[in-house]
Amino acid sequence: MSRLVDYGRYIDLISMDKYFHNIAIALHVRESDDGHLFTLHTYSRVPGAEDRVKGVAAFMVALGGMEPVAGAPGAVRFPCGELHERGIKRMFNEVVMLDPATPLTPKPLSVQEAKAGRTITVDCEQVTDGGWTYLVNAQGSPEGLARRVATITGGLLKLGDMQPVAGTEDRARFSCGHDHRALVGLLLPRALNVRAVIAAEEAEQKRGVLLAPSAQETPSV
Repeated sequence: MSRLVDYGRYIDLISMDKYFHNIAIALHVRESDDGHLFTLHTYSRVPGAEDRVKGVAAFMVALGGMEPVAGAPGAVRFPCGELHERGIKRMFNEVVMLDPATPLTPKPLSVQEAKAGRTITVDCEQVTDGGWTYLVNAQGSPEGLARRVATITGGLLKLGDMQPVAGTEDRARFSCGHDHRALVGLLLPRALNVRAVIAAEEAEQKRGVLLAPSAQETPSV
């Protein structure tokens, strides 16, 4: 006998986890009364595979600002309950690539551009409507500084499915208006060279990835 487990809509798949026996880990989403719930799942029967999936979910909580879902191991949600699909996909890819020994602390909202001699920071600001915006700053040589800030802001917009703030080139926000600074800290290093990130994603898509179904069979217990 077997039972069907509905994990919801398939979003993304890491076909080979280099930190755990090259297993595949899939990310699914389904809607619930508590908003969008994201479930990580593997088809692998390698001993310890389920613990590895739980570890990845823990990274998403600690480094991406997600919340664990009570009674659902390997499931997480944004505190706002929204989808933020591109942001969750980027987060998923980032945390699976991290060494499991990485400290469970959020990434800083600053990064160094060593070659250019710049320090890039992001300030979180709560605005009059109660929502949050993210202001990109750069310190260093003034040549091309404003253009670089605008480029990095554009990178955050693309990677996190964020929205521009009207009349600015250095501010972004999430459609929900919530505080997602942990996710911004995770995305910031990639926003420095977003073209390379997008090119790598497109190359992966062209190679073709076996898509996991949104429902699978598992042995009954």
